[in-house]
Amino acid sequence: MTTIPNDTFVPQDLSTAHPLLVPFHGGGRDGASQIELWKPVAEREKLIVSAPTSANGSWFSPTDFDNVIAQVRTTTTCLPVDMKRVYFFGHSLGAVRALDWGYANRHFVAAIALHSPSMASGIFQLKAESGTRRLPMGVWVGDENCDPGWHCGSTLAFSYKEHPNFSVDLRIIPKHYHNDIYTRPGLTDEIWSFLKQCTL
Repeated sequence: MTTIPNDTFVPQDLSTAHPLLVPFHGGGRDGASQIELWKPVAEREKLIVSAPTSANGSWFSPTDFDNVIAQVRTTTTCLPVDMKRVYFFGHSLGAVRALDWGYANRHFVAAIALHSPSMASGIFQLKAESGTRRLPMGVWVGDENCDPGWHCGSTLAFSYKEHPNFSVDLRIIPKHYHNDIYTRPGLTDEIWSFLKQCTL
């Protein structure tokens, strides 16, 4: 019997299909940190949240991609997931993977949201493909005086603005620091408001 993956939040009512959020933690954190972050929104909005953990804590393990896809498949097998409403979110290094792997799986990922993404090799080199839909991508960063992710986030949004496979929404937040995703009231609500309007 297939079991529900660790670090998965499950709504009480499973009589109908629910959206699935897959959040990617930042460096040095784990999936449990994302369940704690997203639980208030998940309880209110009846989300399934399945939060993977990088094997080495920074999303550079060669096994991470396969582990994430296996966790998503297991979650969608065990639980009533609305397959038109699967979303990826990532913070910092996790944002890099949410972008990269969300794009690679855009046939089932409805939208992605990135908070204060870190620079990484290849992040601006996702190749365009004809005949595919534009993947909605929301990007949240602090301003240049506060957030080291500002340069990457704003450059990323600019780079992909004309990309035929992305539809980009950049939000620059004044006086917002790199890890304020964990402390800024209402930010996860704002991110979810962006994601939930997107369906396959």
